[in-house]
Amino acid sequence: MGTPWYIAPLCVGKIKYLTKKHPEFKIMLEGASVRIENRFDNDRNNDRFYVNPGKLVLIKRNQFKRKRIDLTQVFLSRIRL
Repeated sequence: MGTPWYIAPLCVGKIKYLTKKHPEFKIMLEGASVRIENRFDNDRNNDRFYVNPGKLVLIKRNQFKRKRIDLTQVFLSRIRL
């Protein structure tokens, strides 16, 4: 039969990605998580789900600004070419 694939963790990640990629939506998924115990064995009957659906909250556009790192200030010990 094989190990089952649960799509819920993937969906939470995709929603977070889409809301970050498109700040024009002006929403963010906050507090969402999915944890599945015993998910990597072949027995689906012993799987336990812990789901927090989180909530969509309104945000301001500047909350999603990317933080840039000044690479001239970063110390590099060795560079391979």
